[in-house]
Amino acid sequence: MACDALALKTEGNECFASGEWLRAAGAWTKALKVCQGAGDPELVATLHSNRSAAFAKLCKARQALADADAAVALRPDWDKAFYRRGVALEVRPHAEGPARRSGAHLDCAEASQGER
Repeated sequence: MACDALALKTEGNECFASGEWLRAAGAWTKALKVCQGAGDPELVATLHSNRSAAFAKLCKARQALADADAAVALRPDWDKAFYRRGVALEVRPHAEGPARRSGAHLDCAEASQGER
């Protein structure tokens, strides 16, 4: 089971690196299904974090935020999970409030610096 999830994680990483964000999200989704209920919490958090980055690139802010929140819940001491949460909040297509006024709103393709 862990080998399958790791292979899917690697597939997602390769897709993400080549700009195929939807395929990357799909691979990480499959990996999460493999891990369902019995996965290593660190791996599961990484998969959620990576998928959050892909969703941010695709301007799917709600999904990006949900995955970032899942990563934070699994690893509350992991800075990268909080970074993903911040990115998800910044890429909202119709950002309101301080993020919009300060110019912190990012284009979706600029949203993430990569996956782990």
